[in-house]
Amino acid sequence: MPFVTRLTLESGDGDVLDRGVGARGTFDPWRYTVYTRLIEVVGHGEFARALAEREYPDRVHVRADIEQLNQTGT
Repeated sequence: MPFVTRLTLESGDGDVLDRGVGARGTFDPWRYTVYTRLIEVVGHGEFARALAEREYPDRVHVRADIEQLNQTGT
């Protein structure tokens, strides 16, 4: 059964990531934009691992979620 690896990359630096969504803190001075890029890899464990372990700039937050797909009907 293949694994799905989802990497979420977030940064306040729009030049670092391709697409963005607005986010707002609790108070007006906390208002800032967070740019997000989602990469989904189905199977290809070595490639997914290489992406997750890669060295990213300090201003980029990386989160990896891994899910194992179950085959239905077996």
